[in-house]
Amino acid sequence: MVRHVVLILALLAAAWPAHAGVAVVRALVPGVHGMALGPDGHLYFSDSFGALSGVRRVYRLEPPFTGEPRPTPITGTLPAGLLWHGDRLLVCDTGAHRVCVYDRKLRKIDEWPVPSPWNLRPTPHDGYWVVSHANQAMLVRRGAVIKILPDLLAPFDVAVPPDGTLWISEQGVKPGDPGRVVRRSTAGQVLQVLDYPWPNPEGLALD
Repeated sequence: MVRHVVLILALLAAAWPAHAGVAVVRALVPGVHGMALGPDGHLYFSDSFGALSGVRRVYRLEPPFTGEPRPTPITGTLPAGLLWHGDRLLVCDTGAHRVCVYDRKLRKIDEWPVPSPWNLRPTPHDGYWVVSHANQAMLVRRGAVIKILPDLLAPFDVAVPPDGTLWISEQGVKPGDPGRVVRRSTAGQVLQVLDYPWPNPEGLALD
Protein backbone atom coordinates (compact mmCIF):
# COMPACT_ATOMS: atom_id res chain seq x y z
CA MET A 1 0.00 0.00 0.00
CA VAL A 2 1.35 3.37 -0.94
CA ARG A 3 2.15 5.27 2.21
CA HIS A 4 1.81 8.66 0.60
CA VAL A 5 -0.77 9.72 -1.91
CA VAL A 6 0.85 11.17 -5.00
CA LEU A 7 -1.24 13.79 -6.74
CA ILE A 8 -0.63 14.39 -10.43
CA LEU A 9 -1.41 18.00 -11.22
CA ALA A 10 -1.01 18.57 -14.97
CA LEU A 11 -1.15 22.18 -16.13
CA LEU A 12 -3.31 22.14 -19.25
CA ALA A 13 -3.72 24.90 -21.79
CA ALA A 14 -7.18 23.58 -22.68
CA ALA A 15 -10.17 24.01 -20.37
CA TRP A 16 -10.20 21.65 -17.40
CA PRO A 17 -13.00 19.10 -17.81
CA ALA A 18 -15.90 19.24 -15.36
CA HIS A 19 -15.21 17.12 -12.31
CA ALA A 20 -16.73 16.92 -8.87
CA GLY A 21 -14.72 19.04 -6.46
CA VAL A 22 -12.69 20.79 -9.17
CA ALA A 23 -13.32 24.46 -9.95
CA VAL A 24 -11.40 26.71 -12.33
CA VAL A 25 -10.33 29.79 -10.39
CA ARG A 26 -8.55 31.47 -13.27
CA ALA A 27 -7.17 30.31 -16.59
CA LEU A 28 -3.43 30.87 -17.00
CA VAL A 29 -1.40 31.18 -20.17
CA PRO A 30 0.10 28.08 -21.83
CA GLY A 31 3.64 27.33 -20.78
CA VAL A 32 3.37 27.78 -17.02
CA HIS A 33 5.99 25.38 -15.65
CA GLY A 34 6.14 26.51 -12.04
CA MET A 35 3.66 27.62 -9.36
CA ALA A 36 4.15 28.36 -5.68
CA LEU A 37 2.08 29.93 -2.92
CA GLY A 38 4.09 32.64 -1.18
CA PRO A 39 4.14 33.61 2.50
CA ASP A 40 2.20 36.73 1.49
CA GLY A 41 -0.68 34.54 0.29
CA HIS A 42 -0.02 35.40 -3.37
CA LEU A 43 0.20 32.71 -6.04
CA TYR A 44 3.44 32.98 -8.02
CA PHE A 45 3.84 31.40 -11.44
CA SER A 46 6.47 31.31 -14.17
CA ASP A 47 5.51 32.41 -17.68
CA SER A 48 8.22 30.23 -19.19
CA PHE A 49 7.84 31.37 -22.80
CA GLY A 50 6.72 34.96 -22.37
CA ALA A 51 3.13 34.41 -23.46
CA LEU A 52 1.78 37.35 -21.41
CA SER A 53 4.08 40.15 -22.51
CA GLY A 54 6.87 38.69 -24.59
CA VAL A 55 9.11 38.64 -21.50
CA ARG A 56 9.88 35.36 -19.72
CA ARG A 57 9.01 36.37 -16.20
CA VAL A 58 7.60 35.31 -12.84
CA TYR A 59 4.15 36.78 -12.11
CA ARG A 60 1.92 36.77 -9.07
CA LEU A 61 -1.81 36.69 -8.43
CA GLU A 62 -3.39 38.17 -5.32
CA PRO A 63 -6.18 36.30 -3.51
CA PRO A 64 -8.83 35.36 -4.56
CA PHE A 65 -6.70 34.84 -7.73
CA THR A 66 -9.32 36.10 -10.18
CA GLY A 67 -7.63 39.40 -11.10
CA GLU A 68 -4.89 40.15 -13.57
CA PRO A 69 -1.39 38.76 -12.96
CA ARG A 70 1.13 41.30 -11.71
CA PRO A 71 4.70 41.13 -13.02
CA THR A 72 7.54 40.67 -10.55
CA PRO A 73 11.09 41.86 -11.27
CA ILE A 74 12.17 38.22 -11.73
CA THR A 75 12.96 37.35 -15.35
CA GLY A 76 14.95 34.50 -16.84
CA THR A 77 16.09 32.70 -19.95
CA LEU A 78 13.49 29.99 -19.31
CA PRO A 79 12.00 30.30 -15.80
CA ALA A 80 10.42 27.00 -14.76
CA GLY A 81 10.00 25.47 -11.29
CA LEU A 82 9.34 27.72 -8.29
CA LEU A 83 9.65 26.98 -4.58
CA TRP A 84 8.95 29.17 -1.58
CA HIS A 85 11.03 27.71 1.25
CA GLY A 86 10.71 29.80 4.38
CA ASP A 87 11.28 33.41 3.36
CA ARG A 88 13.17 32.51 0.19
CA LEU A 89 11.87 32.05 -3.34
CA LEU A 90 13.91 29.65 -5.46
CA VAL A 91 13.55 29.90 -9.24
CA CYS A 92 14.80 27.29 -11.70
CA ASP A 93 16.12 29.12 -14.78
CA THR A 94 16.47 26.15 -17.09
CA GLY A 95 17.91 28.01 -20.05
CA ALA A 96 20.57 29.76 -17.96
CA HIS A 97 21.60 26.59 -16.04
CA ARG A 98 21.08 28.15 -12.65
CA VAL A 99 18.84 28.25 -9.60
CA CYS A 100 18.30 31.82 -8.42
CA VAL A 101 17.46 32.60 -4.80
CA TYR A 102 15.40 35.66 -3.81
CA ASP A 103 14.44 37.11 -0.46
CA ARG A 104 10.87 37.93 0.58
CA LYS A 105 11.11 41.31 -1.19
CA LEU A 106 12.18 39.48 -4.38
CA ARG A 107 15.75 40.76 -4.25
CA LYS A 108 18.27 38.25 -5.59
CA ILE A 109 20.54 37.03 -2.80
CA ASP A 110 22.22 34.00 -4.38
CA GLU A 111 22.67 32.04 -7.59
CA TRP A 112 23.63 28.38 -7.92
CA PRO A 113 25.13 26.79 -11.07
CA VAL A 114 22.91 23.77 -11.75
CA PRO A 115 22.64 22.13 -15.21
CA SER A 116 19.19 22.70 -16.77
CA PRO A 117 17.17 22.78 -13.51
CA TRP A 118 13.46 22.14 -14.01
CA ASN A 119 11.87 21.69 -10.58
CA LEU A 120 13.10 21.32 -7.02
CA ARG A 121 12.04 20.36 -3.50
CA PRO A 122 13.77 20.55 -0.10
CA THR A 123 15.18 17.42 1.52
CA PRO A 124 14.33 16.48 5.12
CA HIS A 125 17.85 17.68 5.91
CA ASP A 126 19.92 20.52 4.50
CA GLY A 127 19.64 20.60 0.71
CA TYR A 128 17.36 20.31 -2.31
CA TRP A 129 16.62 17.65 -4.89
CA VAL A 130 16.49 19.16 -8.37
CA VAL A 131 15.21 17.42 -11.49
CA SER A 132 16.96 18.48 -14.65
CA HIS A 133 15.97 18.87 -18.29
CA ALA A 134 19.17 16.87 -18.90
CA ASN A 135 17.42 13.67 -17.68
CA GLN A 136 18.95 13.81 -14.21
CA ALA A 137 18.08 14.34 -10.58
CA MET A 138 20.65 16.20 -8.50
CA LEU A 139 21.15 16.74 -4.80
CA VAL A 140 22.20 20.36 -4.26
CA ARG A 141 23.58 21.48 -0.93
CA ARG A 142 24.75 25.02 -0.15
CA GLY A 143 24.61 25.77 -3.85
CA ALA A 144 26.85 22.88 -4.95
CA VAL A 145 25.77 19.72 -6.81
CA ILE A 146 26.95 16.83 -4.65
CA LYS A 147 25.10 13.86 -6.16
CA ILE A 148 23.66 13.06 -9.60
CA LEU A 149 21.12 10.35 -10.50
CA PRO A 150 21.43 9.85 -14.28
CA ASP A 151 19.35 8.22 -17.00
CA LEU A 152 15.88 9.46 -16.04
CA LEU A 153 13.16 9.62 -18.70
CA ALA A 154 12.49 13.37 -19.09
CA PRO A 155 11.76 14.13 -15.42
CA PHE A 156 9.34 16.97 -14.70
CA ASP A 157 8.91 17.13 -10.93
CA VAL A 158 10.11 15.65 -7.67
CA ALA A 159 8.46 15.18 -4.27
CA VAL A 160 10.40 14.20 -1.15
CA PRO A 161 8.56 12.31 1.64
CA PRO A 162 9.86 12.34 5.24
CA ASP A 163 11.74 9.06 4.69
CA GLY A 164 14.03 10.88 2.24
CA THR A 165 13.18 8.80 -0.82
CA LEU A 166 12.19 10.52 -4.06
CA TRP A 167 8.99 10.47 -6.07
CA ILE A 168 9.82 11.58 -9.62
CA SER A 169 7.44 12.08 -12.52
CA GLU A 170 9.04 10.98 -15.78
CA GLN A 171 7.34 12.03 -19.01
CA GLY A 172 9.13 9.73 -21.44
CA VAL A 173 11.87 10.89 -23.78
CA LYS A 174 10.00 10.70 -27.10
CA PRO A 175 6.53 12.11 -27.90
CA GLY A 176 3.94 9.40 -27.26
CA ASP A 177 6.09 7.53 -24.75
CA PRO A 178 4.08 6.40 -21.70
CA GLY A 179 4.99 8.38 -18.61
CA ARG A 180 5.50 7.00 -15.15
CA VAL A 181 5.86 8.06 -11.53
CA VAL A 182 8.76 6.34 -9.78
CA ARG A 183 9.89 6.20 -6.16
CA ARG A 184 13.66 5.97 -5.95
CA SER A 185 16.24 5.71 -3.23
CA THR A 186 18.78 8.50 -2.88
CA ALA A 187 21.20 6.18 -4.69
CA GLY A 188 18.84 6.00 -7.67
CA GLN A 189 17.46 2.49 -7.07
CA VAL A 190 13.88 2.05 -8.28
CA LEU A 191 11.74 1.17 -5.25
CA GLN A 192 8.24 1.49 -6.68
CA VAL A 193 6.59 2.34 -9.99
CA LEU A 194 3.03 3.57 -10.34
CA ASP A 195 1.89 1.77 -13.47
CA TYR A 196 -0.57 3.95 -15.29
CA PRO A 197 -0.20 5.12 -18.89
CA TRP A 198 -0.03 8.87 -18.30
CA PRO A 199 1.11 10.44 -21.55
CA ASN A 200 2.65 13.38 -19.70
CA PRO A 201 2.83 13.28 -15.87
CA GLU A 202 3.96 16.63 -14.53
CA GLY A 203 3.54 18.22 -11.08
CA LEU A 204 3.68 16.15 -7.90
CA ALA A 205 2.53 16.81 -4.34
CA LEU A 206 2.33 14.66 -1.20
CA ASP A 207 -0.70 14.49 1.06
